[in-house]
Amino acid sequence: RNKLLEAGATSVGELLRSTQSLKHLDLGDNGLGSAGATHLAEALRSNRSLVGLNLCNNHIKEEARLLFAEALKDNESLTELNLKDEGIGAALMAGAAAPTKAATKLLERTKTFKRGAQPGPAA
Repeated sequence: RNKLLEAGATSVGELLRSTQSLKHLDLGDNGLGSAGATHLAEALRSNRSLVGLNLCNNHIKEEARLLFAEALKDNESLTELNLKDEGIGAALMAGAAAPTKAATKLLERTKTFKRGAQPGPAA
């Protein structure tokens, strides 16, 4: 991949805020990390066109992953969010933890994760 890192994620976040025509974005395996993912999650709050986002294999920590769930409160267009190999928390996936409304919405709206499913390969 391109190894965009955090600086690249900042630029992509600016693009997501300004464009309303981009439908799918594959940023898998780009070394974005939690800081880069945070920029993208913030940008999704104002984007109304993106329907698919792949962020697998970017070393995104739990706190940053859950920012995507929060972003979905304001974003109705994103229906597929691939965080494969990033996890969303084993307890949340197994239903052992009480998920926030936003996290539940993320699990219900994405094709990659389903509420109550055991952690593992995406269906």
